[in-house]
Amino acid sequence: MKTKDFKLLKWLCSMVMVAMGFTACSKDEPEEIPVMYGTPTCDYKISGIVKDRKYKAIPGINVILQKSNNGVKEDFMTLTTDKDGKFSTEYYNTKDVDISYVKFTDVDGDENGGEFEDKTISAWGMFRTQVEEGDGSWYSGKIDLYDEILLNLKPEDSAENNDTPDNE
Repeated sequence: MKTKDFKLLKWLCSMVMVAMGFTACSKDEPEEIPVMYGTPTCDYKISGIVKDRKYKAIPGINVILQKSNNGVKEDFMTLTTDKDGKFSTEYYNTKDVDISYVKFTDVDGDENGGEFEDKTISAWGMFRTQVEEGDGSWYSGKIDLYDEILLNLKPEDSAENNDTPDNE
């Protein structure tokens, strides 16, 4: 008898749950309640200036925007600094978590004042400015990321620059 009562109770609870589900979808609810699925997004603009340790702008540096996917860095946009060492993207829409790193690489050698070491920074460490508010739901608005990057010259190879004369 107990198992029959338990089955009846289970069936009755199931029917109540179904009825509650249908009433939750009624048109009597206010229209202001947002029902959303997805990922928060925003429009980013990444900009900055690259300088050497003497604060002189460095042209010709590749600026590579990277995202991290399970610990693996993937390049998804490459910029080059202009004659004033500046770089900038247009605003682009992305998930908040898409931008992970910004990598700076010297690709032209001595042409820009020497060969500089690569440097990678976290995008989350860049200065953030909220330019435009979001819509109060999944869209977070427009955000500017900006930073001034100082690059070190690559250490010179000691064999190439040995100032001692050869013993003849």
